[in-house]
Amino acid sequence: MTSRKTIQTLRDRNQSKKLRSRDRGRKLLLEMLEDRRLLASLWVNDNWNLVADNGTVGVLDANDVIDNLNDHNPATVTKIIGTDLVFGTVTTGTVTGALPGGTTIQSAVTAASSPDTINVLEGAYTGAVYLDSTKTNVTLQSSGGAGATAITGPFINMSVGGGSRRALVGIDANGATIDGFTINCDSSTTQKNVMYVAGSSVQILNNTVTAAAPGSSNPSNPDYGILVAHANALTPATGVTISGNTVHGFSGGTAIMFGGTYYAQNGTAQNNTVYNNAQYGIAVDRAPNTTVVNNNVYGNISAGIYIRNSGTRSVAGTVVELNNVHDNPGSGVRLNGSGVAISGVTVQQNAVTTNTTGISVEGILGTGVAANNNIIASNTTGVSNATTTVFDAQNNWWGTVNGPSDPLGTLEMPENPGATVAQMLNAVPAVGLGNAVTENVD
Repeated sequence: MTSRKTIQTLRDRNQSKKLRSRDRGRKLLLEMLEDRRLLASLWVNDNWNLVADNGTVGVLDANDVIDNLNDHNPATVTKIIGTDLVFGTVTTGTVTGALPGGTTIQSAVTAASSPDTINVLEGAYTGAVYLDSTKTNVTLQSSGGAGATAITGPFINMSVGGGSRRALVGIDANGATIDGFTINCDSSTTQKNVMYVAGSSVQILNNTVTAAAPGSSNPSNPDYGILVAHANALTPATGVTISGNTVHGFSGGTAIMFGGTYYAQNGTAQNNTVYNNAQYGIAVDRAPNTTVVNNNVYGNISAGIYIRNSGTRSVAGTVVELNNVHDNPGSGVRLNGSGVAISGVTVQQNAVTTNTTGISVEGILGTGVAANNNIIASNTTGVSNATTTVFDAQNNWWGTVNGPSDPLGTLEMPENPGATVAQMLNAVPAVGLGNAVTENVD
């Protein structure tokens, strides 16, 4: 027979076990909370004002108060050295000089952790910027926009995208954002990129990217304004968005490039203004599932928008739509199956006007490539197909209700329904027809 005392002892033991188990659970929860890191904001200014020298007199150190009174259009930013994460230079007040954390944007990038935001106040900042793979989801943004905040300087060799590249801004970090800067270079060496984007889910927003600083007497000739690519085929630059940027003046190359020699996929170029570049405005080179939408593209020598297949790498799934492509001395849109058929490309609902050739097709034409529901008007030639395969260019507006013209008067565009084949081959285009198309255009 079990005594009451024994029963009570067993109950006490069970209760003690329950309390110890509960305490272990609480301890684990507290340890998890202690490891969490709150989102931090970092601040960079090349023109801080010292408000109060509260630390060591005559030294910029902890407890000193600074603000951005010197900025042209300041929304007041007041910070405390040692309490807030601040970088840059103090230029006015009883003490001036470099802040303890460093003077450059790169100083702030180095100090940042995921998913911090670096706020860059207005100014002109010299020096390359690199976000390595540990800076996941870090945002680098200006407070005054591209018109008031510049990143400039010579290109440097940096390890980005799986190799050594010459660049001014390099991004290996996934989920990073660069928003609201004028970004330009001031050197004249070859083989370089103003921005090299190798991370995935990166956003390049609202920047002005140019080949050289305004007024530079030594303009450079970069290969690319913004290049999206990674050297490793297993980790292509994926899902990169380039939106709201102005990219221009690259006399040595292309403004925006997805892919090329290396690997990219599922990117988007949207709402950009791209003009006056020596080769292409926007190029998609062996980078599948890329969307080029709602861009204003003009004055690009070889082509406004260039889509290319080559080797074993496909460009299938690429869509070009709702763009205004005009006044390009070469082609408005150029499709190239280089050594292998280009397939799966849609060109739709664009305004393609006043180019030498509206849409050109060359190399080897595969399946699923079409240009439909576009405005193709006021070009010297509307559509030029240099391949032997019929190109689908149905349901476009050619500048007249009568459709496109055909300089040869062939079966595709007869002068009159009763003409013989011989007559059609030598016919003069009918009056009132729109932009001309070449052979093999349906």
